[in-house]
Amino acid sequence: YKGSEKLQDKVALITGGDSGIGRSVAILFAREGADVAIVYLNEHEDAQITKEMVEAEGRKCLLIPGDVKKRDFCDYAIRSTITAFGKLDILVNNAAFQLHASTFEDMTEEHFDQTIKTNLYGYFY
Repeated sequence: YKGSEKLQDKVALITGGDSGIGRSVAILFAREGADVAIVYLNEHEDAQITKEMVEAEGRKCLLIPGDVKKRDFCDYAIRSTITAFGKLDILVNNAAFQLHASTFEDMTEEHFDQTIKTNLYGYFY
């Protein structure tokens, strides 16, 4: 279907945009007229597929691989988006980390730290 152009010429940065919900948001934002920057951890093939799908909607897509747990990377992602598109209108904090543990005792400090830094610090940065 053709979008209603509610995001015409807007620029969106979507963390975790290489697959799943993030990919869907990227494609539908593009359908509504937005150019999209995708932040993703290390799934280069998935990110490339998302880029192709965004571009199939007639919009531009910038891929930015990196880790939202790192403040410097988050600053870099914002700067890269603005450099590429001239502005940033929308931020979708979608990146998340989850690793199931059978019991609370099975959760390690490292696991807890990675969860908090990805799911909270990434949003803050």
